[in-house]
Amino acid sequence: METNRFLQLRDLFDRAMQLPETGQDAFLQHECAGDLQLLAEARELIIAHRAAASEAGAGQVDSRVIGAYQIRGKI
Repeated sequence: METNRFLQLRDLFDRAMQLPETGQDAFLQHECAGDLQLLAEARELIIAHRAAASEAGAGQVDSRVIGAYQIRGKI
């Protein structure tokens, strides 16, 4: 992933996470302005973040794919 693209995705994620869950998708759709790949990547990142947060208490992380990356477990 290009550095600029990563920074753009990180910025979207950070701003979306400041919103209530119910407003995040509409925010992402507006901010991505038709860039479907960016929208998909941002959605995947938020989904992975939610899953990791919900599994943190259980101490288990399933294998997940985010873009070109695979999460195999906690460090």
